[in-house]
Amino acid sequence: MTKHSTNNIRCEFDGTRLYALRVERGITMMQLAKALGMSESTISFYESGDRTPSFEACGKICNFFGCDLNYLFGTSDQKLSSMTGVGSNNRAVPIFDRNKLIKDYEGNGSAVFDPNFTHSIINLPDDLMMKNKSYFAIKATEGTLRNDGINPDDICIFAACEENEISNNKIVCAVLKGKTVIKKYYKTKDALLLYSGGDEDPIKVTSKKQGFIVGKLALVLSDRQ
Repeated sequence: MTKHSTNNIRCEFDGTRLYALRVERGITMMQLAKALGMSESTISFYESGDRTPSFEACGKICNFFGCDLNYLFGTSDQKLSSMTGVGSNNRAVPIFDRNKLIKDYEGNGSAVFDPNFTHSIINLPDDLMMKNKSYFAIKATEGTLRNDGINPDDICIFAACEENEISNNKIVCAVLKGKTVIKKYYKTKDALLLYSGGDEDPIKVTSKKQGFIVGKLALVLSDRQ
């Protein structure tokens, strides 16, 4: 722990509590660093107690986790802040780089979400999401399902799922040869069809080596008025 003395009251920043908050939220040092606008090494120094965060940095940490400042400095065991903001009723959802969602893809039909490919993090209210589901987000690109109200730069929130959890004509995130796409889903007897709802021909997938589903659309966030 790093010690600060103010008005003869000795305060110690407790890096173990920051570590516990991060682990409880289920995010990596890199994800937290990106969310707070810091370097991963800075977070590491904070957690190990080799460095004490500035007042501004403490404010960012408290706002992100919804925790009380006194909790971080060990002067109170009350974790949650009485102030409104990001807290236990919110969940951190990683926004992945669209073409780097999958790590070590080998065409075996399994997806590995690599935190090193996290673009940023968005905090969403827990009541918008199912407790037993994991969520991830991808930004939409040009030509992504405009007819369904999804436009470029919209943030698409997906619930990670298996293909048998999806019904026809739902919007999904799929992996095609190691790259992610946002398409509409339709299952036939012999193949999986992925389409955009426009004039383009659907993509026909007949094996998991060609492609597979990793999530179904749960929410779309847009900055448009």
